[in-house]
Amino acid sequence: MFRLYLLLALAQTVLAVIALISCVSAEEEEIRGLPRLIWALIIVFLPLAGSIAWFYARRGTRTRDAGHRRGPAPWNRNRQRPLGPDDDPEFLRSIGGTSNPGPVNQPQPRPDDERRRGDRS
Repeated sequence: MFRLYLLLALAQTVLAVIALISCVSAEEEEIRGLPRLIWALIIVFLPLAGSIAWFYARRGTRTRDAGHRRGPAPWNRNRQRPLGPDDDPEFLRSIGGTSNPGPVNQPQPRPDDERRRGDRS
């Protein structure tokens, strides 16, 4: 039973340290409800409840800002999906290629192959 309490105390301490680091490094826009110093004191004096409250309060600001909507972002709704270079006609025009390059070129003979042929005849 002692091991379980030790494990829970360790988990609570780790959670409090992570919450305190998150609180101290958070931007001013991400801190909601109370000043940073008050949040830090709550996390230090009430580690479990303070950590959970901090992450819950901070989660609300991130969810509102991110929007979490399905589909493309509002500024990107009318744009097409990006194409690969070989599917993009504008890119192919810029390099002077076409979308159908035709048959693959045959490999060029190496110079030492020609010497060997010349030595045999």
